[in-house]
Amino acid sequence: MQILSVYFKHQPGGFTKRLYQVLAALAQNNHTVHYVAVRPYPLTLPGIEAHILPLPFRERENPLFWILFTVLAPIYCAWIARTHKIKSAVVFSSFYAFICAPAVVLADVKLVTFLRADVLREARFEQKPKLKMLVHRVLEWWGLKFSKRVIANSQTLADAVSKRCRHVSPVVLPNHIDVSFAGDRDQRVSQRRRYDLTDAEFTVATASPLNRVKNIDFLIKAFALAQLRPARLLIIGEDVKKTGERQRLEQLTAALTLQGQVVFTGWLQQPQHLIAACDLFVFPSYQEGSPNALLEALACRIPCLGSRIPEIAEILHYDDLMFDLGSPYQLAEKIKKSAADADFRKHLTKLVRLREKVYSFDWETAAVKLITT
Repeated sequence: MQILSVYFKHQPGGFTKRLYQVLAALAQNNHTVHYVAVRPYPLTLPGIEAHILPLPFRERENPLFWILFTVLAPIYCAWIARTHKIKSAVVFSSFYAFICAPAVVLADVKLVTFLRADVLREARFEQKPKLKMLVHRVLEWWGLKFSKRVIANSQTLADAVSKRCRHVSPVVLPNHIDVSFAGDRDQRVSQRRRYDLTDAEFTVATASPLNRVKNIDFLIKAFALAQLRPARLLIIGEDVKKTGERQRLEQLTAALTLQGQVVFTGWLQQPQHLIAACDLFVFPSYQEGSPNALLEALACRIPCLGSRIPEIAEILHYDDLMFDLGSPYQLAEKIKKSAADADFRKHLTKLVRLREKVYSFDWETAAVKLITT
C-alpha cells in the first residue's frame, strides 16, 4: 500500500520518535511511505521516500514560514497523493490532518490521525492570544472532520477531544515501554562516572523538552527544599524552541544556590541509559499525553514519581507514585524519604514494576493494524 505522511521537519523528542517508529513499521510491513517535509528526516530505510517542499526560513521558522507551509503543503500533499496513488495517510496531530484534507477530498485518501497531546489545553495554559486559540480550534475541528480514524494516546485526551468535537470517537492506543532496554551494573558505573557522580550522591533525574508546561522549576524548588547532601539533580532535555526556558531555569538554580548540584545535560538521544544510573526519576509536568520519558523511566526499573494529573495517573495509578502540584513541599518530602528509607525505595520500585508490565506490549504492530484496517 502507498501511504502518505507529513510533518514539517525533524525535531528531537517523543513526538518524532513515535512518528518514525510508525513509518519504519509500515515500511517493514511492505508498505511504501511517502512523507512531505521541508528537510529530510534522519530516517533512511527501504520503502520510505522523502518529498521535500522547499520553503524559505525552514532553518528557523517564522510566521511567514508557517503561512506558506499552511497554504502550500496541502496542495503539495494532494499532488503527491494523486501522483503516487496514495491509499492512506497517517499524521500525528490535527494540524497535519488539516494539511491532508485536500488529499482526502481529491485523491480519496483514508486519513488516520494520531493525537499526542491536547494542543488547545496547552495553548490555554501558555495564555496564547485569543486569535491563535481560535485558529487552533478551527484546525482541530476540520482536521479531525476529515479523519477516518482518530487515535489518542490516553483516555484523558480522547475524552477531551470527543467533548470538543462531537463527530469524533477516538480509539485509545497508549505509548508503550521498550522492553528491549536493560541497564546493567557496568553501564550504571560508566554513566555515573561520565557525569562525575559519586556512589554516595543520591541522584534525581527528570527528562523532557524544557518549556513551562513541563514544570521543571517546581522540581528544582522541591529539590532545594529536600536539602539532600550529597545529592544531584540531572535535568535531561533542551529548550528546543529557543523560548529562553533553560536560561530561566539556570537563573532559578543560581538563586537557590544549587550550582554544582543541578546539572543540565542537554538533549540525549538515549536518555534511558543515564536515567537507569540514577536513584529516582521525577516527572512534574502540568499536562501530558502519554509521556515517553516517564515510560522510559519505568523501563529502567528505578523508583518513579509523577505529578497527580489525569494523564500521568493513567500510567502510574498508585498514589505513592504521585504528588500534588499545589506546593513543592509534598514532593520534597517524598524525595527525602526516597533518599533516606531503603524500604520505601523498594516499595516504589515494586509499584513501578507492576506498571511496567501494563505498558509492555507491541505498540508498532498495534499502530500498523489501526492504520491499515
